[in-house]
Amino acid sequence: MPKAIIINTFFISIALLGCSERRPDALLVKDDKELKEGLKVLGQERVFFGHQSVGNNILGGLREIINENPEAQLNFLNWTDSLHLSQTYFVGGFLGKNGKPMSKFDDYIRIVEKLSHANLSIALMKLCFIDVTQQTNVDQVFDEYIVTIESLKQKYPSTTFVHVTVPLTTEANIARRIYRSLRGRAIDYIADNSARERYNEKLRRHFASEPIFDLAAVESTHPNGNREGGQTSSGTYYSLAKEYASDEGHLNEYGRKIAARELVRTLAQVVRDHRK
Repeated sequence: MPKAIIINTFFISIALLGCSERRPDALLVKDDKELKEGLKVLGQERVFFGHQSVGNNILGGLREIINENPEAQLNFLNWTDSLHLSQTYFVGGFLGKNGKPMSKFDDYIRIVEKLSHANLSIALMKLCFIDVTQQTNVDQVFDEYIVTIESLKQKYPSTTFVHVTVPLTTEANIARRIYRSLRGRAIDYIADNSARERYNEKLRRHFASEPIFDLAAVESTHPNGNREGGQTSSGTYYSLAKEYASDEGHLNEYGRKIAARELVRTLAQVVRDHRK
């Protein structure tokens, strides 16, 4: 059988498998009192969230939540160098290039510096799943993150810097793995997620006394509280729960709202702690 036919057969199989997956209904947030209160708290702050595609998913979920709660009055804006800011804001902006974490650190420094003139109260940035894989020198990337954050904290002591764990990917089913292999694009999902867990554990330990938005924990925790993941010889790893996924690494409508709700909860708690 020609290779092209084999590849197409697997492609069709994958499509059919995707159609058969049942996902939960979109998260309803209109009656979530804690979320409403969190939005109200953040509506009085000045926040910057630097990201790439998964972060864009999360902010898409945040927009949907805001639309369902118009009384929140969260001044959500997209970053541009010419952005005009009011007294309160929640700014989301793209950082660097995927696969080049140092470029994201550089952009984060540049934008925080600009926003410092607008009384930035909270800043956070996230790497993408593609920034940390089994080929990544995890120690080197994390050390550079520490240098970036420590320099920012010294320069802008009035800004609270929130740390974000690296997002995860799903464990592909056998059909998709064979399809990728036939296309010459085989991926070891377990090894990649294991590398992300090493990075995330470093972040959790090093910044244990500082606020953390644990995106990896959100992504890997099913609605029933169980975690998606497994064990390897090097330890525990976690994966993106498939009911939250639109593909191998990005979030569907349900997943992005789950993550956005946790983002609001985390940042609102940062504000409350600061006010004590």
